[in-house]
Amino acid sequence: MKFKIQVVVESESGETQLIQEVLQIEKGDLQPENLGLTLAQGKQLLLQTQRSIVNQEITLYQKQQ
Repeated sequence: MKFKIQVVVESESGETQLIQEVLQIEKGDLQPENLGLTLAQGKQLLLQTQRSIVNQEITLYQKQQ
């Protein structure tokens, strides 16, 4: 099983401006002890999501100036 986690940036009118993949996780043999994200995967997800959002905010801010 493969999970792709993406950040989707939309304009004020609802148009999709960007789809950026932030993390891809592949799961093999599922067992109760390996369900969900590991701590490392959770940290990576947060880091990549934050990076993506901040980059988009910086781009928009620079266009406004």
